[in-house]
Amino acid sequence: MHGALPHGVVLHRALLPGAAVHGVLVHRAVVQGGLLRGVMVHGALLHGVIVQGALLHGVIVQGALLHAVVVHGALLHGVIVQGALLHGVVVHGALLHRAVVHGVSVHSALLHGAVVHVASLHRASVQSALLHRAVVHSVLVRRVVVYGALLHGASVHSALPRGVAVHSALLHSALLRGVSVHGALVHGVLVHGALLHSALLHGVSVHGALVHGVMVHGAFLRSVLVHRTLLHGALLRSVLVHGALVHRALMHRAVVHSAVVYRVLVPCALVHWCAVRWCMVHCCTACWCTLVCSALLHGVLVHRCTSRWCSVVGALLHWLPYSCGRFRSAALLMSPPHHSPTRSLLALGGLEGVLVLCQHRSAAGTTLA
Repeated sequence: MHGALPHGVVLHRALLPGAAVHGVLVHRAVVQGGLLRGVMVHGALLHGVIVQGALLHGVIVQGALLHAVVVHGALLHGVIVQGALLHGVVVHGALLHRAVVHGVSVHSALLHGAVVHVASLHRASVQSALLHRAVVHSVLVRRVVVYGALLHGASVHSALPRGVAVHSALLHSALLRGVSVHGALVHGVLVHGALLHSALLHGVSVHGALVHGVMVHGAFLRSVLVHRTLLHGALLRSVLVHGALVHRALMHRAVVHSAVVYRVLVPCALVHWCAVRWCMVHCCTACWCTLVCSALLHGVLVHRCTSRWCSVVGALLHWLPYSCGRFRSAALLMSPPHHSPTRSLLALGGLEGVLVLCQHRSAAGTTLA
């Protein structure tokens, strides 16, 4: 894999699907020009793999995050922390998992820009550690709320005060409970776990459901964005998610007023922006619109993007046929760019112009509004 990986590829668990070197000691060949800029090695340069000497000599982490790889208790002694890391790179675990690993002090030559004086990172003190301004840009040290910067969650585990807006608040669900992740946290910053450098749409930073401007209240779309359902750049653009609440969405070629999508419950559902590409939603009350429920896309997994007009694979349509009496209002406008029998199927075909907006009132009287 010497310089062979395509640009912008999102890799899952391995350098290449089917070519995983799990637990193999990757030598210089892999990371010497192999991993391009913006390439996210999800789950690692291989889980637990120790990349000796070649870990990023100006290649691997240029705007890319090494998800819990650079060190998972296996920080390359003296390799990573001695000038190997690039400038302005937020290496998840290079604020370094467990603070450059148990007392190892980051050399002042590691990254330069803003001076982190004495950061208490998980029982380890990074003295005179220099972090690039891009990493700690506009950092607000008060309450350690980082604006525009990412702090590795491990470095905030039980060290930084609770309620801190941290990268690892986006980390699985460690700091997720009761943590408010402000929109400024991930604005213009790549987020751990789901980098998708070139796939990530404008203004969207995603870590297992973290979206730009998200307010995570413990129940976010974490389990939906597994690596197999990451949608490969199919995450909604500029979506504000409040729990499972879509507040406002601006999609490609789709004008959605915040009043329309306000409080539209889309639990565990991610709609590929191609699916709503041609959808123009202006009002909930379109007399000729098809009545659908918010659960229509419940569990929809846009699995793969086979073409530009990708098809929705594995769509689980719940609660069909639906009853008009159970829903107060809903709207579905479909205008697929290419009319074909397969793509006109509502169930499993191309939901290429789908936006589900509704307020569901269950029989028990629960109002999702």
